[in-house]
Amino acid sequence: VGRPLLFMGAEIGQGGEWNHRGSVAWHEGEEPLRGQLCTWVSDLLAVYQHHKPLHAGDDGERSHGGKEAFEWVESNAGACVLAFVRRFRRERPVLAIVNFSWQEHRNYCFCAPHYGEWEVLINSDDHRYGGRGCGPGNLSRIHTSQGGRPGWSDCLWLDVPAQGCILLLGPSNPDSCRASGTKGLGGEVAGGHSKSFEAKESIYYDDAWEYGFDDAGFGM
Repeated sequence: VGRPLLFMGAEIGQGGEWNHRGSVAWHEGEEPLRGQLCTWVSDLLAVYQHHKPLHAGDDGERSHGGKEAFEWVESNAGACVLAFVRRFRRERPVLAIVNFSWQEHRNYCFCAPHYGEWEVLINSDDHRYGGRGCGPGNLSRIHTSQGGRPGWSDCLWLDVPAQGCILLLGPSNPDSCRASGTKGLGGEVAGGHSKSFEAKESIYYDDAWEYGFDDAGFGM
């Protein structure tokens, strides 16, 4: 994901250009939409802080995170979609999905580096942040299905919001549920699995609205 870099006023989407002779227009943060943007930044930084794969292997420690601390999963120039997975030691991996286009992508198929259940840590298009609610909401869960992309045994199907970002938390004990088509920490190709998951279109197990989005969503 990279280093968080915020310049003064960016967390509230300040309307005017920054001026060193004046103060940040903090009063703009009281506007509903800008307040929701500030909530997004706060939640995103909390996810970054509490999930080690997003930062722990960055400063000369990449070897401690294994050879695959970073792995590309998707690079689709036509759709303007990127996806990559971050790992650190035996921590649950984090999959980052970013759509840079103005177009929503419905039922998009991503190669899943690990099969099983993935949890949505944060979705920038969630209603909590003033979004339209495209894609799985915060704290919802998505299950992989077999097939869908050549060369990969398992895939994730989900709606991707326009100009949006989604971070997914991978299954527990990730080394035991490596999908074929990816490599293990030692560089060996992981074998396929025998456990069967029923192929489904995007089905989200969303309990965020019932229980609220709190520290549990960050793995705290």
